[in-house]
Amino acid sequence: MLRGAAGGVARGCVEGRAVAGSVHDRPELRSSASANESDFHVAYEGREANGLRAFYRQDELNVARIELRGIVGARRCEEARDDSLPTRPAVVSVQEAGDAVRRLRRGDDRDIRLTCRLARATVRRYENRRRARACVHDQRRRGKRRREQTEREHARRVRRTAATFGVPGAFCPQDVPELPEVETIARGLTNAVVGKRIDSVVVFRPAVVSPDVERFAAELTGDRVSAVGRRGKFVVLSLESRRQLVVHLRMTGRLIRQRSGTATPEPYTNVLLTFGDGELLCFADVRRFGRMRLFEPEVDWAADVGFEPLSEEFSAEKFSSLLTGRDTPIKVFLLDQRRIAGIGNIYACEALWAARIRPNRPAGALSKPARRRLHTEIQSVLRRAIEMRGTSVDDYVDADGLRGGFQNVLSVYGRLGKNCPRCETPIVRTVIAGRGTWWCRACQN
Repeated sequence: MLRGAAGGVARGCVEGRAVAGSVHDRPELRSSASANESDFHVAYEGREANGLRAFYRQDELNVARIELRGIVGARRCEEARDDSLPTRPAVVSVQEAGDAVRRLRRGDDRDIRLTCRLARATVRRYENRRRARACVHDQRRRGKRRREQTEREHARRVRRTAATFGVPGAFCPQDVPELPEVETIARGLTNAVVGKRIDSVVVFRPAVVSPDVERFAAELTGDRVSAVGRRGKFVVLSLESRRQLVVHLRMTGRLIRQRSGTATPEPYTNVLLTFGDGELLCFADVRRFGRMRLFEPEVDWAADVGFEPLSEEFSAEKFSSLLTGRDTPIKVFLLDQRRIAGIGNIYACEALWAARIRPNRPAGALSKPARRRLHTEIQSVLRRAIEMRGTSVDDYVDADGLRGGFQNVLSVYGRLGKNCPRCETPIVRTVIAGRGTWWCRACQN
């Protein structure tokens, strides 16, 4: 059996990789005319820097070694990874073997030149593939650097915004108040104003009330507060006349009660309600985005407000059905007040982190376990925030002017660059649908 390369034919084509070379002018090679042409193999010994070894057999066990000069030199072989080396010999066709042996008899070296050209072309293809892989890796590294640079730029913008509004750290002032803050205010007002009669109404900024100032003041004066509740992010004062006074605090709105005998109302007060016992209810808003509207009993003002996340109606099955078929990112879905009422940026970030869900993942792509996990964490985060009387990251205070405490236990929101409490990976910030989103690349997948 003849193993090797006769007449300088050196073609190692295993998975697109090849080496070839030239044959030394040796007489023992020319004595191999009687070799068996049907068993002609080329073996590639990839770990030798100078190329390969080929062996052949004559009539008896007369073995000679053919040394080839490799086109792929020592440097290229050393740089190649171990897994790129061939693991088995490549078989050359019988016809090619016969032609090579016959040319060798005649001393024709055309096979050597042809083999070298083919090998060089194969090496070029291999090098091109290797360059393409390196280009892909470089693009990935550049993309990662661009993402990190973008995150740093976002962090700088947030810090500048925070400095402008006097916010400590990297919080965004437009993210409060949300359901826990509004619920805390409503509970505080329940003990303060329920059962009391409104003696007078003073509107300092007409744009924040509806209907017009005269009608608003006339219909409220003399009415009595029967209950205080919450619907989504709205504080709802129910009156004995069955009307409802709905207050939307927006970004910086406050509802502060003041004791009787207070000389001056709360700064930036837009509407002032005075009760029969002399106590005051001030609706203050430094940025004037908040609204106070009086609705007649027959008006269903909350028709477009979504499910209450802490109600019995909001079950895991109902939540899963809401997600089905939705292509929007899950973070954007949670902020949609037409679907779920009261969840804002702070608690969406915290709930997604607790449920280990990536914020930009399509809502409909969540698995059933992930949906149940997110449903549980939404309710858990909201209840814990209510127990701690909300999150005070900017202007929020409750009805007594006291700050909340949930900002002290936040896991990801506003913690750009700090370590994740779960895996110690730095928290990142991205923008999804125009809202800052804090999350952990390692935990949330």
